[in-house]
Amino acid sequence: MQIVCVPTVYMFKCHLFLSQERTGHLRKWHELVVARQNEMAKVMTMENGKPLKESIGEITYGADYIEWFAEETRRIHVCMYYALSLLSLRAN
Repeated sequence: MQIVCVPTVYMFKCHLFLSQERTGHLRKWHELVVARQNEMAKVMTMENGKPLKESIGEITYGADYIEWFAEETRRIHVCMYYALSLLSLRAN
């Protein structure tokens, strides 16, 4: 239950963090998922009946997305700044 709740709560508060802080939070989340992937894969296997190797693959696949989003948050600030500067030029 907490695995679902923490990201949901984070979504509503993420606008309060700088992009560097968001990167850190997402990296930490990625590290936690990777560190506990065997435990999560066992639960997934028990719930869905799929092979353990396949469950580990899905956990790793999901963790890679978290890592990708962590890297993307670095670029969001630059893109937003560039877009806002273009908008201010059009307004003048």
